[in-house]
Amino acid sequence: MTEATTKAKATPAAFADEKDREATAGVLATLGDLGWTRPAIRAALDSLETPLTDSAVYRAQRNATHIREVDIWKAFFQAVDDGKVQPPEKARKVKASDMVDRAAKAAALLASVAGEKSIKTVKEIVAEALTLLPEPVVEAAPEPEVASPEGEQHSEAA
Repeated sequence: MTEATTKAKATPAAFADEKDREATAGVLATLGDLGWTRPAIRAALDSLETPLTDSAVYRAQRNATHIREVDIWKAFFQAVDDGKVQPPEKARKVKASDMVDRAAKAAALLASVAGEKSIKTVKEIVAEALTLLPEPVVEAAPEPEVASPEGEQHSEAA
């Protein structure tokens, strides 16, 4: 090994400035809240053919991004924003009987709203009922076609 090679290997990577490290860790924390796990982030990074490793993801989540990784993270976050990489599907495995019980509890809560006069209380009850139900996995339905008085078809959104 030459002296230059030895020095290059012995020199630790420089960390990015504090602002970039905090921004990267913050966005990764937000992605985590949205269901992005470390393996899901790694898979998305691989699909974009980035050179980032598991260690880079771990470091970035802990506010220790290397300076050479900042632009790669920015490109990854832009790809997420642009929809080029998709978040993982959050599919919790729940027994059918548990879902029936949860749906019955949610229905009972929603039925109790009928007599409420306070909007605040109604919102709280609805919010509680929604926590019992899983997130929908279906795509949004297209706008329904509605016939106008003249017999023409048009979208309800128009």
